[in-house]
Parts: sequence; structure tokens; C-alpha cells
Amino acid sequence: MPTGNDPDRESSEQHLRGLSVVSIPKEITSARSEKVSKAVARLIAREVADRGLQPGSPLPPEHVMAKNYGVGRSSVREALRLLETQGLIVMRPGLGGGPIVGRPSPIDFGKTMTLFLQITGTPFSHVLEALPAVEGMCAALAAQRCAADGPETFEQHVPSSTLEPPSRQMNDGEWIEKSAGFHGALWGLVDNDVVTLMAGAVAFIFADRARYDEHREWTLKERRRVHREHLEIAEAVRAGDAEAARQLNEAHFMKINQDVRKMYPNLANEVVDWH
Repeated sequence: MPTGNDPDRESSEQHLRGLSVVSIPKEITSARSEKVSKAVARLIAREVADRGLQPGSPLPPEHVMAKNYGVGRSSVREALRLLETQGLIVMRPGLGGGPIVGRPSPIDFGKTMTLFLQITGTPFSHVLEALPAVEGMCAALAAQRCAADGPETFEQHVPSSTLEPPSRQMNDGEWIEKSAGFHGALWGLVDNDVVTLMAGAVAFIFADRARYDEHREWTLKERRRVHREHLEIAEAVRAGDAEAARQLNEAHFMKINQDVRKMYPNLANEVVDWH
């Protein structure tokens, strides 16, 4: 028989202490059989939020969760799979592996949105039309924060590298990524998780296709125009002028839409595809 401390037993006991033991949650008892896994997924997500678990934090193994929730391991496994597709958890492979808390991002939400948009037959033109309003709102909120907290807040969230002029050596994918990086930095200034998630998801759907679909490359003249517009938007945000920031960013994306419709002549009428 083993003597002294048993690391595996101690680890299992820590997991048991980490996830509250429940008699059988109401969500489980009221769920139809085909929805048990979804109920378990909600409980796991709630536990992560309630305990403030950070990305990379380990979760109890399947058999512990099954015991705690009074369900079969197959239901727990399906729940974990559902959360993994949303980026909320990561299944760590190998010996000593198991579920850990993921780092969900607007990209994960954007991928889920593409599934819904494909099923509803939504054309890509709807994405293009949504961008000016969504990004305009983000710029206005970012400017309001700078007005409240001071222009130094802008410098803290928007790296100077995102406002560097375009280089001739950049390929198209690099240019699009750099351009998107400026707008991503503005989202950090918004300080509203709902707006950031929504804007990031829509922007992902747009940039993902813009980066990889066959198209005419952006000319240096076009890149310089986009860069000038970024500088104007940045100045309005830094100055805390919410209305100017909104108008400039909306106008910027309206021009981007026109460019995209020329460079990708068939894209606007295509149905958004699930990624």
C-alpha cells in the first residue's frame, strides 16, 4: 500500500473542494434528457464566473463533475465539448490533462455568429452594412472615456505601432491585419464588454474574408488614405470628441465598404459561411 502523501489523491480532493458538491441542481432535474448536457454546461460556466477563475485554471475531471451534478459522464463530456466550441474551456491532452478555463475572445463569438448567419442565409452585404454603425459607436464610446479619464488613456490602449504609416514591403494580409489592429485597440478603450464582444465579432467576420479571399491587392495610395483616416479618428478619440470620432469612423468604414465591393465584386451577395 502507498505510504506518505498521495499526490493523485490530494489533487482529486482539491478538485472536489473546488467545485461545489450539489444534491442535483434544479437545472438538471428539470431538463429533458436531450438537454442535460446543456444544463451541465451552464452550471460549469456559472461556476467559473462565480469563482472568478482565470484562463488556464484547471477544472475538476469528468468523473468528479458527473458525481457533483448527478449525471452520467457522457453528459459532462458533451457539456465540455459544447463549452470548448465556444472557446470557454480548453481540453488539455495527455497525462494529467483535462479541462481548463479558456480565454474566450470576440473571435470565438464571431465564429459562432457565422454559423447562425449561414443558417439564416445572411448575405455578406449585411456584415458590410453593420460595420459603420458598430464601429462608429465604438469610436464615440472610446472618445467619451478619453474625455473622462484624460488623453493619456488613449496612449495606454492604442500602441503607436498601430498608427505607423504603411510600408511597401507589407503584403496584403499583413496590411489588413495592421489596419484591423488599430480598430481593435480602440475597442480596448470602450470599457464595455457587450460592445467590445459585438464589435470584435463583426469585425472578425469581415477581416477573415477580406484577408483570405481572392481579391485585387490594396494599392499603396489606398493604404495611405486609410492611414490618414486612422490618424484623424485617433485624434478625435484622444481629444474626447465623441461626435467627431463617431462621424469619422462611420465615414471611414463606408469608404472601406466601397473598396471591398470593388475588390471583391461577388462577395456582397454571398452567404456568410461558417468558420
